[in-house]
Amino acid sequence: MLAWVGALLVGLALNRGATALHVARTRVAGLEMLWMQDTRHLTVGRGHTVQLHAELHNRSSTDLHFIALRGIAATDLTVTVTPEHGLAPALAYVDVEVTVSAHRVGRHGLQGLALEVGGPMGGFEVPLTFLNPFLFDVLPTSLFAVERWARGGRTRRPAPTVVTGPTPGDSIELRELREHRPGDALRKVAWKASARRGVLLVRDDEREEHDRTWFVLDASVELWSGVPGRAALDIAIDQTASLLRVAHRHGDLVGLAIVAARLLTWLPPESGREQIRHIAMALAHQTGTRDADRSGLDEDDAAIRVLDHLKPSNPQLASSVGPHQLDRVAEIAAGVAAQVPRLPIDVAAPTARERTLRRYLAAYGLPSPARVQTDREQTDRTLVEILSRILPMRPSRVVISSPWPSAALLENLRTMMKGGSLRRNLVWWLPADVTRGSALVHGAVADTVDLSAAWRRDAAAIRGRDALMHLGIRVQPLRRPESGMTPSESGS
Repeated sequence: MLAWVGALLVGLALNRGATALHVARTRVAGLEMLWMQDTRHLTVGRGHTVQLHAELHNRSSTDLHFIALRGIAATDLTVTVTPEHGLAPALAYVDVEVTVSAHRVGRHGLQGLALEVGGPMGGFEVPLTFLNPFLFDVLPTSLFAVERWARGGRTRRPAPTVVTGPTPGDSIELRELREHRPGDALRKVAWKASARRGVLLVRDDEREEHDRTWFVLDASVELWSGVPGRAALDIAIDQTASLLRVAHRHGDLVGLAIVAARLLTWLPPESGREQIRHIAMALAHQTGTRDADRSGLDEDDAAIRVLDHLKPSNPQLASSVGPHQLDRVAEIAAGVAAQVPRLPIDVAAPTARERTLRRYLAAYGLPSPARVQTDREQTDRTLVEILSRILPMRPSRVVISSPWPSAALLENLRTMMKGGSLRRNLVWWLPADVTRGSALVHGAVADTVDLSAAWRRDAAAIRGRDALMHLGIRVQPLRRPESGMTPSESGS
C-alpha cells in the first residue's frame, strides 16, 4: 500500500512537471494573443455591444489543447469569448471573437484573455494570462450619438428651434417693416418692398431668445450601490442625459453641475457640439469612484493593484519592487501609463504620488470600488450652495436629479423661497430611487425585506412629493425601466 501511494504521488508529480514543461516550451517558442483592430481604444454608448476579433498564435511545433478561454475584465463589462475551448494547431493560429457589452459609464478595460492549457497526459491545467488591454470610454447612450457627429462639414444635425421675443434683433422671424432711420444697416433694407412703396423700408426682426437650462446631478457614492447598470446613479445619468439632449435640440443653452460631498463639475450654460461633448465626458468620468475621497481604496491598496496589473506584462519590473515602496511604484506607474490614451478628466487625490497611482488605475480602466461611508449630509450642503450660486443667474429652468430631499434640505429650500430667489415652477425635481440597483434574491426572508423596502420607498415618495409641490417645485416623474430594457429606452 505504501509503495502504491508513493507511486501515485510520483506519477502525479511527473504529470504536473510534464504539463508545466509542455506549456513552458510552447510559451517560449511563441504563444501570444493579438488584437486585429487598428486601435485599442473605443468610445461606445452604455448598453451597446461591440464585436472584437483577436488571433491566438501558436508558433511551437506541438499542438496546444486549451480547456477554457475567457476575458479578463471587471463586472462593469460583460465579455463573451468564442471559442471557449479547442485546439491551437502547431505553427498556426486560432481566430477568437470577443463580444463586449458595457453596463456603466466611465473608462473600463478588457485587460486581455486568460487561457487554461491541459498537459499531454491530462490531469492538470496551467493558467496562462495574455495581458493585452483594450480600453472603452463608455458615454451615456443619449449623448453618444451627439459625440459621433462629424467634425466640420455637414453634421446631419437638425437646426435648433429658437424662441423669439417681442424686442427687435437678428433672426429670420419678421417683426415689422418700418421706414428707414439714420444708423440702420443697409443689409436690413427691404429693397422690393421699398420699390413698391416708393419709400425706403427696413426689415425689423424679432430677437432670438435662448432658454438657459441648468442640470444638477446628485452623484453621491451611495447611489452607485447595486448591480452595475441598474444602480440609482446609472438610471439618473441616463435620464439627465436624455433631458439634456432634448433641451439642446430645442436651442436651449444647457449647463451642468455634478455635486457630491464637493462640487465635481461646473459647466456654465452654452450651446454647440463642444458643450455637449464636455457634458458627455463629465457625466462619464466625473461621476466615477476613482477619486481619493470617493474610492474604497487607500493609497496602499492602489499600489497593490498597480503591481498586480504589472506582473503579467512586466514580471521583472514588478518583482523588483514591493508594495510598501510607494515612491518607486508611482515612478513605474507613471512611465507605463504614458503609453495608453490619457483619461479626458484628471483624478483627484491629496498627493502627487497617490494621484499618479490612481491615474494608472483610471488609464487602464481598472475597477475602484465606491467608498462605503455615505456623504448624504455633505451632498445636501453642496446642493444648497450650488443652488445659491445658480439662482442669481436667473435661469429659465433648473433640473435636479437627486433622491427625495431630507428634512434639512427642505428647510433650506423653504428659506430660499422666503427670500424670493426660488420662484414657482423654476426647479424640476427628478427623484432617484436609491433601492433601484438592489440584487434580485428570492425567498421568504428576501421577499419580506423587499416588501419593507418598497413600503419605505413609497412613503418617502409621498412625503417628498407633497413637500416639493408645496414649495412650488415641479416633480418630474419618469417611467421606470423594466427588466431587459435598453438604456436608450429607459432614458426616452
